[in-house]
Amino acid sequence: MKLKETFSTIPKLYDKARLDYPAPLFRDILRYAKLKKNDPILEIGTGTGKATIPFAKTGHPLIANDLSRSLLKIAKRNLKWYKNVRYIVSTFENAQLPGNRFGLIFCAQAFHWVKPSVRFTKTLRLLRPGGTLALFWNYNYYDRGIGKMALAIHKKYSHAKGDRANVIIDDLKSNKHFTGTKLKIYRRAVRMSHQEYVTMQTSYSWYLSLSAVRKKQARADLFTMVKRLPDPLSLPIKTKLMMANKKIICRNTASVPSNIGI
Repeated sequence: MKLKETFSTIPKLYDKARLDYPAPLFRDILRYAKLKKNDPILEIGTGTGKATIPFAKTGHPLIANDLSRSLLKIAKRNLKWYKNVRYIVSTFENAQLPGNRFGLIFCAQAFHWVKPSVRFTKTLRLLRPGGTLALFWNYNYYDRGIGKMALAIHKKYSHAKGDRANVIIDDLKSNKHFTGTKLKIYRRAVRMSHQEYVTMQTSYSWYLSLSAVRKKQARADLFTMVKRLPDPLSLPIKTKLMMANKKIICRNTASVPSNIGI
């Protein structure tokens, strides 16, 4: 099983354990995007819908795309009041989607799972001219405090690669087919119990990819770690948001890469 497929094995735990996103982030995306009246929206990697509701509330047609049927089943329940949402079970790479249409494509905590050769070529072909790509990730601070201790446990048990978001952000900044790139950072503190913190850590792919024996050992190490700290914890979280618009090229789309199908 690929790392990006591991979340399908824990849909309820994933929905319960994963953090939400700061409300100002959604307002900033919608202000930046300046959606036209009939602009559709696409979400890449919907999961259980943690980031979907603020966009569904706009009333714009919204396509929620995820490779996991089990995660989307929970998303449908979480979004049951929004009839403007349509669901597509597929990898983003293989999803059949209309080209040159979307006013906004957004992705929360998942764009690093999209193949590098597809990330920007396909989003460019799907966005209308001037349409917005918005990418965001929650970060634990792994250079201090509990984060530094947790990172040591990650490295002890897993060789899974860490932070790839910064590479994607730099790639988007340098992509000549996008313009108006804007990076915003939101900081907050989240209170959670020892149990909630361990549950969150065990919802990550580094843990899910372990054998049953090593999962048991890693979980025990996580509990040993948090027992040294106050309960509840005050966990500092940083959320990074990167936005850019597809360049408007008058009567000529030849410069948009065409080597990826939709």
